[in-house]
Amino acid sequence: MSYPRNLPQFVASSQFLPYTMSRALAAWAATLQTSTRTVFLPCRPARPFLFASAPGPSRLPKPRRLATAVDSFTPSKSLPPSIETIPLSSDEAKLGTSLDPLPPNLTFQAYVGKGKGVSKQPQRPGFVVHQSPPDPHTPFIVPLSDLSSLHPTQSASSGETISLPRSVFGVPLRRDILHRCVVWFLSTLRKGNQSTKTRSTVAYSGRKLRPQKGSGRARVGDASSGTRRGGAPIFALQPRDHAQLLNRKIRALGMRVALSSKLKTGLLRVVGDLNEGGWLGTREAELALTDSVEWVPVESSPPSSTGDVSKSEDGAEEMEEARVTERFGPRKELSILFVHHGQTKQVATFERAVRNLPGVEVMSTDDVQVYHILKFKWLVMDKAAVDDVVSRLGGETAIQGLVGDESAIEGLQTVTQ
Repeated sequence: MSYPRNLPQFVASSQFLPYTMSRALAAWAATLQTSTRTVFLPCRPARPFLFASAPGPSRLPKPRRLATAVDSFTPSKSLPPSIETIPLSSDEAKLGTSLDPLPPNLTFQAYVGKGKGVSKQPQRPGFVVHQSPPDPHTPFIVPLSDLSSLHPTQSASSGETISLPRSVFGVPLRRDILHRCVVWFLSTLRKGNQSTKTRSTVAYSGRKLRPQKGSGRARVGDASSGTRRGGAPIFALQPRDHAQLLNRKIRALGMRVALSSKLKTGLLRVVGDLNEGGWLGTREAELALTDSVEWVPVESSPPSSTGDVSKSEDGAEEMEEARVTERFGPRKELSILFVHHGQTKQVATFERAVRNLPGVEVMSTDDVQVYHILKFKWLVMDKAAVDDVVSRLGGETAIQGLVGDESAIEGLQTVTQ
């Protein structure tokens, strides 16, 4: 396509374009003539220029900038030391040469370090000590634990067991039921005792401020009106009850789901008596419940970063190794809920020993709710509490705490079937 010699004048004298648009196109055509490059102008009809654009937002898609391999990214700071570049292997290099070449700014990186917000030591879950029979109608056989032993979270040396019915401790997880139970319980804790003065109780006279007519101004009432400065609130806050309503069967189902989740995750322990440790003070209870570290001498070996090296009187090096006795967790991460049935002298002594420990709570089966079971990590119940919970939640009367002999367990299975 060839241009006329007087292209600017030709465009400016066009009869199909407005005056302002023709002048702008004339200036643009003048720049094209001075350029040495060959430019091909598209042939578009001139009719659309005669109509104005419709009002309102444009329905055309917004232009997007396409990223190309020529673009390079130059970071303002150097990469952190936790990022390492992984070189390509020989097979990957051959595969890369056979295909299209990759952009020069593309690298493969692996994040070795841990990002922000991730704890270095994740929370240690519990371990399962019970047996799950294949028969869905057979109860769980859970060995009893002993709070007076060196490992209170493991099975007791006596070998006693207790059977837990699946109708109470084998319910599938229902997060919606747990959420409803927690919201219901927190709503009952709200006081709702906010109270502000209304128009009838505020300390103002009921006298009309000025006559209804004759002043030429707006009509007004007394000084306690909510539209005046210093007047009473229009919608005053009054004492009310924030408690919600939740069906009794939903609350019972929430308790079954909470107990089942604790048993499934290995965070439920059953003991014969809470005061079997005989702790007289808070210090004794803390040492018996928290993890302990003991340094034990080991045989001579090359020094390591985890061991402690000390020299004896003869000058020989002795190695000491740290052995951790795991119980319910470190002191700062202690989270235990002890549940009992009935207030006895032994329970009062136990509660007095552990009440000053942070993260430890002692409650009765009459007061415990789904909120408390989910709030604490560990759940420790005595046999009387288990029997009371099973009887309240509709468990079978024949399924109660038993001594772990095989004849009793077989008889229990026969009764259940």
